[in-house]
Amino acid sequence: MAQTIFPTSLAVLVALTALAGGCGGSTQVTSPGGPGAADSDELSDEVVPVAPINQGSVPECVTITALGARSVAGFNHIVRLDNACERDVDCQVATNSAPDPIDATVSAGERSELTLFRGHGERDFTPQVDCSLR
Repeated sequence: MAQTIFPTSLAVLVALTALAGGCGGSTQVTSPGGPGAADSDELSDEVVPVAPINQGSVPECVTITALGARSVAGFNHIVRLDNACERDVDCQVATNSAPDPIDATVSAGERSELTLFRGHGERDFTPQVDCSLR
């Protein structure tokens, strides 16, 4: 009877994929707008909103969402900036897991997603966001 031997890194990847539920489809959940919300995006169970968010000065037309996305290495910490303003916004974004601020410009009517940490051991994190109109 032949036995297949995998290199260590491949064996670890196979084991982690099995633990994470395989590579197949995933259950759908809605975003923080709740079920049936007109503007809600469908998110897989691998990407979930986390809270709280520490907002500094942020215009009312800018919406901030913090997302924890499961990956093979851990959780990616993503901050989504939705700009419904009529002007571009300049933002500084940091998290408790990535305290050095990142500068981002989001055009009027656009969305930007910033991955501030890849492979963190925990899903939950706290973003700190400051934005101003251009």
